[in-house]
Amino acid sequence: MNLRNQVHAILSARWENSGNHDFDLGPLGVAEQLVASGDIDAGGRGAEAFLIFAAMAVAEWRSER
Repeated sequence: MNLRNQVHAILSARWENSGNHDFDLGPLGVAEQLVASGDIDAGGRGAEAFLIFAAMAVAEWRSER
């Protein structure tokens, strides 16, 4: 599963299970939390670029809410 789909799946599952999402935290902060928790893994990719793409996926997911 690509990074975008991973982020969307994780955030959607959390949203559907609890209705909770920290909209006060910026997309980069949410992406950093996903990496820190081990929910998504850079898998040897460049960490900075990985976080940027994850943050873009968070922003896209939020725009659908």
